[in-house]
Amino acid sequence: MKRMLLTLMITIMAMPLWAQAPDAFQYQAVVRDGDGNIRSNENVEITINLLQDAADGTEIFSETHSTSTNEHGLINLLIGEGDGTDDISTVDWAAGPYFIEVVIDGTAMGASQLLSVPYAKHASTASTVVGESQNLEHVLTQGSSAGNMRIKDLAAPENQQDATNKAYVDVLLNRLNMLEDMLGVDTLHDGQGNIYKTVRIGNQVWMAEGLRATKYADGTDITEVYWYQYDINDDGTVDAQDSTFYANNYGLIYSAEAAMNGAASSNNNPSGVQGACPTGWHLPSNAEWLELRDTLGGYDIAGAKMKDTDMEYWDAPTNGINNKGATNESGFSARGTGNRHNGNFYQIDYIAYFWSATESSSTEQYAYRVYSDETILNAYPMAKSDGSTIRCVKDQ
Repeated sequence: MKRMLLTLMITIMAMPLWAQAPDAFQYQAVVRDGDGNIRSNENVEITINLLQDAADGTEIFSETHSTSTNEHGLINLLIGEGDGTDDISTVDWAAGPYFIEVVIDGTAMGASQLLSVPYAKHASTASTVVGESQNLEHVLTQGSSAGNMRIKDLAAPENQQDATNKAYVDVLLNRLNMLEDMLGVDTLHDGQGNIYKTVRIGNQVWMAEGLRATKYADGTDITEVYWYQYDINDDGTVDAQDSTFYANNYGLIYSAEAAMNGAASSNNNPSGVQGACPTGWHLPSNAEWLELRDTLGGYDIAGAKMKDTDMEYWDAPTNGINNKGATNESGFSARGTGNRHNGNFYQIDYIAYFWSATESSSTEQYAYRVYSDETILNAYPMAKSDGSTIRCVKDQ
């Protein structure tokens, strides 16, 4: 029998802290067989061993769980509530580091360092902070710093404790990102709380909906960003409801200058231009758009594979052909965004426009277009002062 694989430890985190730290914490993992196939809806026996000081250190706790994977091969355990004689409440978390060893159906999967629980559990022993007793009310209402222990610079912490806390959070975020990639459930959060669907197409991960940010990743305002101004209710007026509908379903419209945020034109792959995109994402260059087009079968057919099949977002043009050949098999979900020219909005529900990071001249920049009555994906040199939507690509 081929060896089973524990492909990824997803989360190891303390359960909510109330009056005292809990004597159990959550563990999740995805189980695959030796061929890399997810073991869906199968019974498994999991042994959890806690090792002190090193991956091959002294075993100080052990327990066994009989459980089942779900349809995605995922298992959920509460470490501390398994079968065995050891008591996890006796573990001295301050005496670490500790490592967790996982054994599946008798096969050891190796050990990895346990980062989060020691902090959460050890924190329960502290009742004062650097010579002063403070509670949450003090911090919120008196501007207290909890003994100067808050992280003062998230990007570059000033002291070792802050750096340790940041490293712990970074590890959890990395594990979550790996899980989302593996399960194909990836989402993007910008700095303003907007959440975007994303999709992997070939070797690229694209936003599956238009950008809606009105601030750059550093928090500064995007000045040349525009809300759609269409009378979608056919009542002769344009109001906030119209703008909100289009923003939510198509994204916002940006000038090329706004999209680039001062960066120089690039045709590299990846472009290296973050522009208006959230941290960890970038504005795609011509080369990246062409990679997408090639992945989807080339110029003649890529557009059809990118178009949302919902007719609400594609109205019939003058020749009567509406949403020709649309399959959206790529998951890109292009909608007829239209564009902005000389302060007016045009071609809504007929053509979708998306900025690239590559200029065609000193006054024009390439936008890529998908049409209601065509199956193609092509480039169009658009005035930099005009407006188009943005689809970002994930940094690799």
